[in-house]
Amino acid sequence: MKFLLAFQILFVFGVWIAPTLTQNPWDSVARTEQWWVERHQQFLNSTANLGSDIKIVFLGSSIVENWGNEGRPVWEANYAPLGAINYGIGGDRTEHVIWRIDNGELDGLSPKLVVLYIGSNNVPVHPNNDDVVRGVNTVVDRLHAKLPNTNILLVGTFPRADQSDVPGTLRRIRDINGKLEVLVGGDAQRKGNFIDLFWFLAPSSLDGIYEHLYVGDKLHLNLDGYTMWHREMNAIFNSLLQ
Repeated sequence: MKFLLAFQILFVFGVWIAPTLTQNPWDSVARTEQWWVERHQQFLNSTANLGSDIKIVFLGSSIVENWGNEGRPVWEANYAPLGAINYGIGGDRTEHVIWRIDNGELDGLSPKLVVLYIGSNNVPVHPNNDDVVRGVNTVVDRLHAKLPNTNILLVGTFPRADQSDVPGTLRRIRDINGKLEVLVGGDAQRKGNFIDLFWFLAPSSLDGIYEHLYVGDKLHLNLDGYTMWHREMNAIFNSLLQ
C-alpha cells in the first residue's frame, strides 16, 4: 500500500518523476564515461610501468589536470624533473578519487609526497559543507591507508566565480577550508599537511576573484595562476621532500 501511494505521488499527470539520488562525498564511486575509464587505465599503466620512478603524485580534479595545459611551463620546469606525475581528471569529486585510490592507481608506489586538490566540484553538488569536508577527509584517510609512509599536502579549495551566488560560494569555501585545515594540517599520524592559497586568488571582500589569475570560465587558473601556486607552495613542498 505504501509503495502504491509513493508511486501515485511520483506519477503526476502521466509523467514519471524519477527521484534523484546524489552519492555521498565519502562514498567510493566510479564514473561511467568511456574517456574517464580510459584515463583511469592510463594511470594504472603509468603506475605499473614507472613504479619507483614516481616520487611525487599530484592527485585530484581539473585544477590538477591542467598542470599539463595552462600550467605546463611551470610543471616542466619545476615538477617533472623531480619525478612528479599528474593524476588529475577534470570533473572528479571526492567520491571519484576515493574510487580511484581504491582501484589501483597508487598500488605499489612509495612516493615521498602526494599533492592533493579535490573537493571544489563537490561544492555545487553537495550543499552541506560538513559533507564536503567529510569527503575530502576520507580521501586523506584512503591515501594514508594506501601510502602510510608518504607525506600528504592538501591544497585548500580555490575561489571560484562560476556560480550564480559568488559571495555565497566563496563563504562556503572559506568555511570548508577552515575545517579542513584543523583536520589535516599538522596531522602527524596521517602525515597530513595543509596549505590555503585562497587569499592569493580573491579579495577579503569575498565579492569576486582576481580574474587576472583565471581563464575565462572564472574557475580554472591560467599560467599566472599556476605560477602563483608554485611560488607560494614552494617552501612547504620542498620541506616535505626532505
